[in-house]
Amino acid sequence: MKKLNLFLLACAVLAVPACTPATSSDSDGIGAAQEAFVTYANPTAIKDAIDNGATWSGGALVISDVSNYCVLADGVWSLSSVSGDTMPRGAFRLIQNGTLITDPGEYQWCFDTAGGTLQLAEQDGVATLIDP
Repeated sequence: MKKLNLFLLACAVLAVPACTPATSSDSDGIGAAQEAFVTYANPTAIKDAIDNGATWSGGALVISDVSNYCVLADGVWSLSSVSGDTMPRGAFRLIQNGTLITDPGEYQWCFDTAGGTLQLAEQDGVATLIDP
């Protein structure tokens, strides 16, 4: 009897479709079926600076003997010689050796690194890489 019940339960689970298509009368289902992509801050200026020879020193990116700090404003990362966030050496190395994902999609503006897909984020005055 137990085996029969398990068999019937398994058949019932298999009969339920994994994904039900939304219909025009199912307005709630349409919203649930469409996933919105998270917008990450654009770190192109940071990646370009590192790719073009910026070095790391004490949390700053040194460009032409000038210390620059990471600045996040209006969803775009830039560099400032006046003030900004410091960057850990590990984040610098991951960005240096990683690839910036520029194609529109779920992980646009994240880095494909040896540590996985990571985003540049500001945390307590530090520009660091975190799991998106």
